Amino acid sequence: MARILIIDDDDKVRMLLEKFMVIDGHEVETAENGLIGLKMIDSRQYDLLISDIVMPEQDGIGVLMELRKTQSKLKTIVITGGSFKLDINDLMRMAKVMKADKVLMKPLDFENLRLTVAELLKEAEEAS
Repeated sequence: MARILIIDDDDKVRMLLEKFMVIDGHEVETAENGLIGLKMIDSRQYDLLISDIVMPEQDGIGVLMELRKTQSKLKTIVITGGSFKLDINDLMRMAKVMKADKVLMKPLDFENLRLTVAELLKEAEEAS
């Protein structure tokens, strides 16, 4: 069982992701924005982060930047549905430049998400 943090400003998406990960046997905590999520990362140990990109307070790109500053080895999946101001492809490129391990588009394909989570958790286990 892995410990996963989900950061998303959309309550419904956050709850759906949480339920999906719990069904797969993971321990899950959630945050509604990047500021809260970063505080949680500072105080707890997680195996995987799933974060939206476009959020108020602190977006997912800012979260990735902070993680890279601290040399965090936390595996990351970034999800996005785009925004009114930024093209989805630009957001995905930014996330890759900031070294997100995987970038997935909304709406999510949950079987693909399941496989991606398993792949990243296996990589993390092999690295430790």
